[in-house]
Amino acid sequence: MNISNKIIFICLPMAVLPLLLLGLVFFVQVEDTVSDSVLSERANLLDQMSDQITRTRGTVEANSNLFAGSKLLQKYLTIDDSWERYSIFLPSVISLIQSYQQAYPDYCEFRILLPDGSEDCRVTTTAIPNAKENEAGSSFFIQASKEAGELYSTFSLSPNTQELSYLLSRKMMLVNEGAVEKLHPPELRDFLLSR
Repeated sequence: MNISNKIIFICLPMAVLPLLLLGLVFFVQVEDTVSDSVLSERANLLDQMSDQITRTRGTVEANSNLFAGSKLLQKYLTIDDSWERYSIFLPSVISLIQSYQQAYPDYCEFRILLPDGSEDCRVTTTAIPNAKENEAGSSFFIQASKEAGELYSTFSLSPNTQELSYLLSRKMMLVNEGAVEKLHPPELRDFLLSR
């Protein structure tokens, strides 16, 4: 072997190995930087989603106060005579709910459930099939019934559309029509649900 071949076999690895090591170090640093960047973006997106959910929940709860504060709805819920309730007041309540849905198009379904879980009234923006008319055994209704406060909300899979949606239930605690408030405390009349 001549001297030039020996120099090449000795010098070439001495030049190439440091370059390979330098490339490996840069690769690891770039990979760490990209990984940190991806994790940071994920954290930012999760924070944004959390903020959006908090804002949406606040808006839905405020709108629930508006809906529940309707004198027509409250009157309807306190009527015990079924003929008067369904023949006279129900069409007006449906019209009122439809006007809410026009003003707030995100609410695709409103339901009024009796304390036993059976459906009293349902209004939808589109022809959504009704999978259940009695919610007494559903986990959502059981949790809403047990809730100490007036409001209960959760994300759930709609049995009607099989889509994830935000569901809010408000206990309608009202005094029976004609009762003196001091003598009769408000009682659970119905649940107002919006999806």
